[in-house]
Order: sequence, then structure tokens, then C-alpha cells
Amino acid sequence: MLILTIALFLLNKHLHKMMYHSDLIEKLKRKKCVVRVYRRLYPGYGTCGCCGLPWPVVQIHHIDVTDDLGYFAFCEHCFKHKSFEDLRNSATELWRRWAADAQLPPYSRIEFYSAFVKDWCDSRKPFRLEDVKGYGDKLKQYSVKDLDKIDTK
Repeated sequence: MLILTIALFLLNKHLHKMMYHSDLIEKLKRKKCVVRVYRRLYPGYGTCGCCGLPWPVVQIHHIDVTDDLGYFAFCEHCFKHKSFEDLRNSATELWRRWAADAQLPPYSRIEFYSAFVKDWCDSRKPFRLEDVKGYGDKLKQYSVKDLDKIDTK
């Protein structure tokens, strides 16, 4: 385990200089045993909600809610390769953690999800409507005040 940790640390130092890694390296980085090693190498850092890699070893995908505010729940690789449902679940988990810690951002939950859906759709033009079908209708049936009561599972 120690040898693997040292090898990954040295490999990461070398790869971090290159902005874009090959798909093979990106897939290897997301193996469960490799993610555990990276988390030990970078304790105290937040992680991608999908793959679990710490922020220093991935490229963050930032979602703008307003001109001044935004959030990130996943890395660029996961945002490009994961399904809408996987990403939505990660975003929902981020909101739940904020709510549990009483650290909600200065924007509403509907703005949070609307920004996510817009960003997802913009990144996948043309996208398949069936990928997001029903999600917008689910949001529309609630007022902003009632949105916190939605079960997003």
C-alpha cells in the first residue's frame, strides 16, 4: 500500500503538469482503490460528488447560479461522462449536506437546480429530451416556497 501511495503521488505530480490527461489515465484515477489513496494523500480537501477524487487532482466543473455566485459538486470528467441522473443525485447530496450543516447558500433551491439543468443542457447540445423529461415538470408544480419539501429521490 505504501509503494502504491508513493507511486501515485509521484505520478500525480508528473500528470498534474499536463492540463489534459488521456481517457485511460482518467479511468484509472477513478478506480476505488486509487481514489482511496488519493484521499489519503489529500486529507481535508473536498471531493467530487460522483467519483470521490479530491479537488487538487481533478479539474473542477463550476456551475454559475448568478453573476457572482455558483457551486461545484463534480469534476469536469464526471460532468462530461456521467448521466443526468448521476449528476442530479450528486447535486442533491451537496444541497442536503449544506442543509444539514446549516450552511445554505444565498440562493434558493430552485435557482440551484435550474442552474444545474441549464448548464447540463448547454453542454450537451443537442441533448435528448427524454434524459431530462419530467424533471422540469416536477419543479414547475411547486412554488419556490414549497420546493424544499420535494423528495428528489
